[in-house]
Amino acid sequence: MLNALTIDLEEFFHGDNLEQYWPESEWESAPLRANHTVPLLLDALDRHGVKCTWFVLGWVAEKEPDVVKSVADAGHEIGCHTYSHQLVYEQNPDSFRQEVSRATEVVQEATGVRPTVFRAPCFSINASSLWALDIIKEFGYEVDSSLFPVARGLRRTPSLPRGPSVLENGLIEFPPTSIDTFGLRLPVAGGGYCRLMPNWLVVHLLKQVERSQVPLNFYCHPWEFDCRQPRTPIPSPLRAFRHYVGRSSFLALFDTLLSTMEWGTISEATRRHLGRVGEKVGG
Repeated sequence: MLNALTIDLEEFFHGDNLEQYWPESEWESAPLRANHTVPLLLDALDRHGVKCTWFVLGWVAEKEPDVVKSVADAGHEIGCHTYSHQLVYEQNPDSFRQEVSRATEVVQEATGVRPTVFRAPCFSINASSLWALDIIKEFGYEVDSSLFPVARGLRRTPSLPRGPSVLENGLIEFPPTSIDTFGLRLPVAGGGYCRLMPNWLVVHLLKQVERSQVPLNFYCHPWEFDCRQPRTPIPSPLRAFRHYVGRSSFLALFDTLLSTMEWGTISEATRRHLGRVGEKVGG
């Protein structure tokens, strides 16, 4: 089965657990680390012959165009991750439309490619912000990965199918991977979750999802592989743990996953799955 491998290309200070300690006014003076970590990931992907999807933050495309272009030049699919990593459910339709418009423009300028796949920051399209899906469709996007089918917190939409599906407006939604166990639906294929578990358990759980004939949508961020990123003082021990745990061993897990499963872009995995189950596939 072809699984989707997706990477959210952002800086370490855009991470969910650090964003409140790095206001946007300080981004210009912050040290940039993507130029150190992206080459590591590109090398690993090249060694295994894998092409994946990179959801590029518009701010990174604007400030680090050479890094973003290196991803496109390596033949990977380029997606959009908005411009400034603002949570969608904290915006209104006008501000979100501006975010998508600006990001689409700068990503295309940096790569020469107009993105057709989209992911909201932190999967922040929820029941209160479903209007965003029509705006994404309005800009010509074909595949979205912004909803999280897990019943926990503000960012979750538990009624969503676990695999790719076609929404009412024609947009294809492919959420990050979750697993049904003991009557619960739990997230299982994100860097923040996998860094908490031993490598053998991660592989075991992902193989279990594969056996259910649902393709994986694994996601991670370049900063999760960066042991030398500046240490941000975080008052919350839980947030600090979630951001920094498991970075030293994450590249080894990444390499293991690349060698033990079949991976491709989110568009390829979506088309193959929906074609197999008889759904109409756009694009």
